[in-house]
Amino acid sequence: MTWGQFIRWLDPEVEENHYHLHTGEWPHPSWTMWLQWTATPPNVADLNGDGLNEVFGFPNVEMDEPYHTYHYALFALQGDYAATGHASARRLPGFERPPLSEEPWQDTDWYPVAGIPAPAIANIDGDARPEIIAPINDGYLYAFSPDGQLLWRYGYARGVPFTFASEPAVADLTGDGRPEIVFGVWSDSVGDGRLVILSSNGATMHDVTLRGQNENGNGVGAIACPTIADLEGDGQLEILLTTLDHGIDVYTVPGSSTNCTVAGADATKYPGLWTTGRGNYLRNSLGPAGDP
Repeated sequence: MTWGQFIRWLDPEVEENHYHLHTGEWPHPSWTMWLQWTATPPNVADLNGDGLNEVFGFPNVEMDEPYHTYHYALFALQGDYAATGHASARRLPGFERPPLSEEPWQDTDWYPVAGIPAPAIANIDGDARPEIIAPINDGYLYAFSPDGQLLWRYGYARGVPFTFASEPAVADLTGDGRPEIVFGVWSDSVGDGRLVILSSNGATMHDVTLRGQNENGNGVGAIACPTIADLEGDGQLEILLTTLDHGIDVYTVPGSSTNCTVAGADATKYPGLWTTGRGNYLRNSLGPAGDP
């Protein structure tokens, strides 16, 4: 079977019995949680430092009929390589029991548009391996180590239900050699649209209310991943935000420089940052250390 032709179950014992040993009751979401790649885009990167790509994302963890999403899971799968015994789509060692989010807000209507758990992968702490940063619809932006350990989470929703965050962009905005994390926030109320910039350890650096917000049935605020680039050709960066309600906002970043969009001040510590949607202009979600 191809990657898209089989169901994954949260419990690794259920998968072992069902797919490999062919024993026990046939799994069903009425009694055990399954993983649906309903919305999350997968990323490709070398998580364990062996020089080979893995594939990971945040599928819905569902149960019951009709299906109810109880969590999102950080699910990491091995690629198809002879060096790993051709363990294609097997759980990456260390991710046998994937970390889970809180229960997300459940859609009661089509609007506001719900968030997409689109992860970014970039080196934010200066070691030899990248971290995973993802917005989840439970009101938090999560940062995980490449081993799946929670490093920190940031409450972007401020406890307000049905408030969502965009895919984050990652770049060194200050030129100090450490990257910042940039994302948009949206909700269904005028005034809730925001631009948020965090330090690499999840501390708030800027939380800016977007100007010119308008009533809109789809929602209010910035929904897409920001793009960080030098628009004016003056050697300084701008942050571009696409909003639901009033067009594109452009913010200047005084004191920044264009080398920040590549690797910050130290390319040996912070390679392969994530400065636009899906990581690059090919939109291929290829993270640092990934083989193009």
